[in-house]
Amino acid sequence: DQVKVRGYRIELGEIESTLLKYPDIREATVIYEAQDQQDKKINAYLVSDKELKRSDIQAFLTLSLPTYMIPSNFFVINEIPVKFNGKIDKVRLPLLARKLTGDKSLVPPQNKEEKAIADIWIKVLGIKELGIDDNFFELGGDSISILKVYSELNKAFEMQINVVDLFIYTTIRGLADHYRSAIVMDDEEDIEESYNMLLNSSQNFEIND
Repeated sequence: DQVKVRGYRIELGEIESTLLKYPDIREATVIYEAQDQQDKKINAYLVSDKELKRSDIQAFLTLSLPTYMIPSNFFVINEIPVKFNGKIDKVRLPLLARKLTGDKSLVPPQNKEEKAIADIWIKVLGIKELGIDDNFFELGGDSISILKVYSELNKAFEMQINVVDLFIYTTIRGLADHYRSAIVMDDEEDIEESYNMLLNSSQNFEIND
């Protein structure tokens, strides 16, 4: 099947054939679909006898495919369900699959900024859990969902966040640390500006005397 994703025409079969070259994958099917009322994404469903690592599969795919063809999500399934006519049962497929998440153990939010960002990511990405060191794009985020995060963050936080920062700081920990640093810098600039104003006022007062 050919689909159009963010202006690119993509052959899902090409992604499937590349996945099947990975040593530990026996079967693979790739579908462009929407789950849990989220935007449509490229999802890969894999059958394997071994424990698969999301990061290893992504690294393998990047050797042969452009970034826009890398699936947003990877799922493991015991077998690909089919209908009586032999076609893939796309309704049962996500119900039987287990999502591959990051390879790191989940570290929960440690402060109010991390908690706020985590809640927004979970809402936008439609996932149940994440850690503060998980990468936004590895969790299935893309340029569309990052704009939704940007909008939600600027509603939740007093100080505005630059959308470019979301592409630079792709973990909750990194983004929260950057935000707190930006607040400190902003406060220091306010103090310096107030000091300069007070100094100028004092100098003007001396001149007028």
